[in-house]
Amino acid sequence: MQQIEMRLIAALSNDKRMTKFINDGMDVHIATAEMMYGHPYDVIKAAVKAENPTPEQKEIAKCRKSCKTVGFGLAYGETEIKLITQIEVPGETLEERLENGRQLQQRWLDQYPDIRTYIDNTRQWIQSTGYVNTILGWRRHLPAGQLPANASHMSEDALYRFTRSREFQQSMRAGVNATIQGSAADVMKLIQLRIWRDPYLKSIPFVVQAQVHDELVAIVDERYADAALKRCLELAHNPLEDVGIHLAVDIEADGGLGKNWLEAK
Repeated sequence: MQQIEMRLIAALSNDKRMTKFINDGMDVHIATAEMMYGHPYDVIKAAVKAENPTPEQKEIAKCRKSCKTVGFGLAYGETEIKLITQIEVPGETLEERLENGRQLQQRWLDQYPDIRTYIDNTRQWIQSTGYVNTILGWRRHLPAGQLPANASHMSEDALYRFTRSREFQQSMRAGVNATIQGSAADVMKLIQLRIWRDPYLKSIPFVVQAQVHDELVAIVDERYADAALKRCLELAHNPLEDVGIHLAVDIEADGGLGKNWLEAK
């Protein structure tokens, strides 16, 4: 699926800026890099696609990678510790690199204030209820993230120690992750149901072999390969509409053919 996590977080948060980027057919990570680093969109796009990039293009292309890593990290609930192991973050000491990593996350969220609000509201919901739901209502319980019933009567120091505990912080991160990736899993299941029920795919030698994250791997007779791929891509379009959910962005997929999964990618 095409940028499914970004599409879902844009829709769930109702972030107007990211929604517009997606609906205009733009690469969200390039658009974010343009806002954060000041390079024109087309310049970043050219740098990313360059087969023999110049030294300047290599540096410009890092801007997209940085924004993509930060964006997915926030959606996955990752910390700045994980972030600095994935991209180059300046700093002479670990503390400086961690602080710069935090600032990079905040700069990304500055571009998408509705996503910041969504993340904050999700954390507050966990603290109040101890669980989160996916878009189809599947619940993940996170009891370590729920504040005690007597939280309003706890001392400031006790409340601080509770909310800074490893278990509490992990629940906050896992909760944000569960709403996004859990909803992505919901979408994948609906697509698979469409494929399983489809009369045309049932009529030809075709079978879904495996799901790998947000990809489906299928085996089909070579004679029907092009038509089967075309049909699968059609079935992957906005599957949430089957259950009455209409998002502000379209859910789309791309795909390929090959003798094996690597070739098809």
